[in-house]
Amino acid sequence: MTLSFFTSPKLAEAYHQETKGTGNLEQLAQSVIEIFPDAMRKYAHLGQLIYQARLEMGDLDLAPSDYTKVGRNDSCPCGSGKKFKQCCRAKEGTGSGPVFH
Repeated sequence: MTLSFFTSPKLAEAYHQETKGTGNLEQLAQSVIEIFPDAMRKYAHLGQLIYQARLEMGDLDLAPSDYTKVGRNDSCPCGSGKKFKQCCRAKEGTGSGPVFH
């Protein structure tokens, strides 16, 4: 919850409802802000443990990932036939960037 609380007002409100409305939403937000650094450290540590376990198992491909950068005016990689800026970029609401295959 801590890492996703501020991703949207609806989600924050849903978390507030799950806590049975203990205090108001602003108080919950303040609590989340206070524990956020510790949650990030724990999340990073978990990622390191997973990485190490996969490395030890030989289950990790260390080769660079293959990606194609899609420009605004390029054909959309989804196959729609539209330009990227009018298709998936418009849906994402973000700038052009790598599209992973």
